[in-house]
This record gives sequence, structure tokens and C-alpha cells, in this order.
Amino acid sequence: MWVLLILMLIATPTIHGRAPVVEIPEFTDLNGSQYNITTLMPQVFLHTGEFLINSSMCLHYSFKLLETRVKLLSHTCQLSTGGYCVLDKFTYPKDTEGCTYLRPWKHHDDRFKFYFILERRPRKLGAYYHQRVREGKRKRHVVRRSTKVIGQLNLYGLVDCKNVCNLGLGEKKLGSYSDGTFHSGRASRYNK
Repeated sequence: MWVLLILMLIATPTIHGRAPVVEIPEFTDLNGSQYNITTLMPQVFLHTGEFLINSSMCLHYSFKLLETRVKLLSHTCQLSTGGYCVLDKFTYPKDTEGCTYLRPWKHHDDRFKFYFILERRPRKLGAYYHQRVREGKRKRHVVRRSTKVIGQLNLYGLVDCKNVCNLGLGEKKLGSYSDGTFHSGRASRYNK
């Protein structure tokens, strides 16, 4: 059954004539792990194990976004029947760094899993950019690739929601979408 589904995905062309790409996330431990992205490795896609938890436990993490076009997407997914995912999104100019958490929304124990995508999106070029390069109207620029860190994600683990961001690291406390305490840029109650 699964083999047939995967073969259909690979064989089905998209609008652009390419088969869809299925990314498989890397498993992560929640023990203070740190993940970085650079221009050489512009994406990290992670997932945690499955947890049987309720709304009193939170997944504590912090991040730093150091360049334009860098973003962090954090998903809290309920795995039981009728479950869905909630997204927390952080982008560079508005959110450069902070300490936050992912909180399950069920008061009784349920199965949850967490996903993280830390990435730098590619540069968008104009419609006629490649034509201008071929005609010599636009010089090619040498892209410098370095190992300079442009994004950082620290996963601290599951803690009681009352103790989130109390590690004494001096990070800005941001809140969470799932319980309505998330900040929204300069207009936030946390940034006043």
C-alpha cells in the first residue's frame, strides 16, 4: 500500500514537469541540542519523538535569526484521531532572537509530536534575470559561501509550563500561539 503511494508521488509530474520532493525530517533529542544553519547548509528539518502529555507540559526552545530571509517554523501536532497541527512562525526582521515554547492544547493526556524547520529561503530573481545575464547586460556575481552561522535553534526539552524560559540565559521571553500569549512585533505586551 505505502509502496504504491510513494511510487505514485514519484511518477506524478507537477505543473512544472518535476516530481514532488518529499523531505524526511531528522530525529532530534531534547537534551539541550543546538542546531545551526549557514549559507552552505541553509535548512534544518527536525522532528521529536511521540509524547503522551497534556497542557501542563511545554517544549522549551530558543532561537537566533541573524540574516535576512531566515525563518523558523515550529509545529505542535496532535497525533490522535481528529488531530491537527499548530504553527508558530518567526522571521528575521521582526524576530531576531527569543525564548519560547510549544504547548499542547489538551487538558487530558494525548499523543503529540513537534516539528521544526529552520531555513533560509533562496533569493528571488526577476523574470528576465537569466536573459540579461546571457545578453551581457548583467554581470554574474560570485556567491560567497561561508560557514558563518545565520540561524540557530536550541532545544531544551519538556518542562512544566510555569518554568519555561527561567534558565537565567537572559533571552527575551516571547510566549506561544497555542495559549494566546504570543507576541506580535513591537505592538506586543512583552515588548512594551
